[in-house]
Amino acid sequence: SKQPDIDFFIFGHRHLPTQQKIGNAEMVILGDWISNFTYAVFDGKELRLLKYDV
Repeated sequence: SKQPDIDFFIFGHRHLPTQQKIGNAEMVILGDWISNFTYAVFDGKELRLLKYDV
């Protein structure tokens, strides 16, 4: 991103989960919990998009 202090963009309520780089930042679209079972985990440094195995 053009803003050096932005590391992540996180969006919810979109039905297709995705994770991709945008400039120096990372964009995560969480997807949904009804059919994709996706969620994100942030450990203080890294943001990961994960899928809950039912």
